[in-house]
Amino acid sequence: MVKRALSSVALLALAVELTAATTGSGNPGTRLTPANLKTQPLDFVIHAEKIGTLTRFMVSVQRPALDPPALAGYLLIVDGKTKLASCPVAAAQQPKNLMYEFQVHSKHLEKSRFLLEEKDAKKMGVPAADLYWFYLEDFALAKVSSSVTPPASAQP
Repeated sequence: MVKRALSSVALLALAVELTAATTGSGNPGTRLTPANLKTQPLDFVIHAEKIGTLTRFMVSVQRPALDPPALAGYLLIVDGKTKLASCPVAAAQQPKNLMYEFQVHSKHLEKSRFLLEEKDAKKMGVPAADLYWFYLEDFALAKVSSSVTPPASAQP
């Protein structure tokens, strides 16, 4: 159990380091925006809705029919230049997709990010250690949703 917890902490530290890379040199991963979402090798649907002072995000990634990859989601909450929190986001596995759901206070959307790492990319034929990420604000403020309808909720 301790070993597993340490592994989780190590993965989270890696995600934070990869997040820092999105503003520096090296492979910054792929920044997702409402404009480029449909051109990605994975089928993403990102929906955001405001609920009082919170914004709820639903991120769906369609799974290939055979041998789906392991995908790890991470959330980084930032206020200005201060990192407030970072944590893994568990995926609800549905028959045809993975669903990540989380809520963030609307005042922290501008610099906060969600990251999705393909841990088993070779099985999909995409570059190893591929990283997809987006600023929460990009989808919270999008006038036109990235999809016609929001993804089905992972909650019953």
